[in-house]
Amino acid sequence: MGEKRTVLSDTRAVAGVDPAALLEEIAQLDCRVAVVEARAEKVIQQAREKCELATAADRAARARLGQQLEAWINAHRAEFARQRTRVCPAGEFGLRTASNVEVADDEAVIAWALECGYDDLVKITRKLVKPALTKRLKQGEAVPGAALVTGERTWYEVAKALVENAKLAAEAAA
Repeated sequence: MGEKRTVLSDTRAVAGVDPAALLEEIAQLDCRVAVVEARAEKVIQQAREKCELATAADRAARARLGQQLEAWINAHRAEFARQRTRVCPAGEFGLRTASNVEVADDEAVIAWALECGYDDLVKITRKLVKPALTKRLKQGEAVPGAALVTGERTWYEVAKALVENAKLAAEAAA
């Protein structure tokens, strides 16, 4: 929904058209779409809640059993000295070597990386700042590859209150 824009270039195609009637029809269609989407969202939310309730006990039991398995592995570390993984019909378990980088001060690491010339440690993203570019173009500055284009555009917008009221009415009727 939101703002809808269109450009009409052939005046013959719109002769005898009532623009208010067109916008009314567009608004009705937007309302119907919003109502159907709201109903679908409600069904989806109800399905998520039903799934959460139906699986809550299983998820809690799985978490508890996972903690017990981890505790057993930690209590029997010596058994994993040579063979780090055990395989059973339900899957695998054991110990793995894991590393994780913890950064306490991003700015300090970035400064050090740049000072040492380690460009592969730092990602620099450049992006145009359009409001600043617009300001310079309006001031008459020539900017290669950019131009300020000014002109009239046709536009229309369906009143948000109509769409919201249609959603509320559909929820109340359900």
